[in-house]
Amino acid sequence: MFRWRSERHRVKAVFKLHFHVTQMVQSGVDALVLSIVPGDIGKVTTRLEKAAVRGGVCRWENPVYETIKFVQEPKTGKFSERVYHFVVSTGLSKANSIGEVSIDFAEYAEATKLSTVSLPIRNSHCDAVLHVSIQRLQENNVKREEEDCEDAKLKPNDRSLRTYLSNGEIDASSKSDSSEDVSAKANTNGPELSADCRTSSGSDITLSSSDGSSGLDTPENLD
Repeated sequence: MFRWRSERHRVKAVFKLHFHVTQMVQSGVDALVLSIVPGDIGKVTTRLEKAAVRGGVCRWENPVYETIKFVQEPKTGKFSERVYHFVVSTGLSKANSIGEVSIDFAEYAEATKLSTVSLPIRNSHCDAVLHVSIQRLQENNVKREEEDCEDAKLKPNDRSLRTYLSNGEIDASSKSDSSEDVSAKANTNGPELSADCRTSSGSDITLSSSDGSSGLDTPENLD
């Protein structure tokens, strides 16, 4: 008897996230930490550093890039839920937790525009609200950001390469000059050098060549 296995489409998306908290008027709270907990993992995968609370507002300047994999039903086109929890706290221990909010990113799996959600922080002792801007990056945008990073890495290397090559030209030039001087001396003292060469002809010179293989393993692509 054959079992028919339903085919599902797997979709990977990269989201650019920005966070800030408002109405944080809880006494004794002067800075906040934000932790990201994927529901299917159940533990913190990303933690934003402490940000100061000023006038009840706490803002994390740097964005977070989160890669999320979805499963899509081919018949209905519906994406399976991918719930993430965002825990707001004053420190790293659970005792310092102020509260949390949850977002199902399946609702933004096909988003083409920037979205902003404002969710009250559950279990907090005030009316604090976490605001999350969600931008699903298109494939071209992701590639462009990767290329920018690669260019930034290559530029200093290019400068180092040019410096190395220019130094190599200087070294080659100086070596050429020194070899010409040696050649001139050899012509002047020909008989003496010939005698020396006959005396030292029994010595051996051993040359070693490095293996051509680089020895580097290419990392496998992770789905």
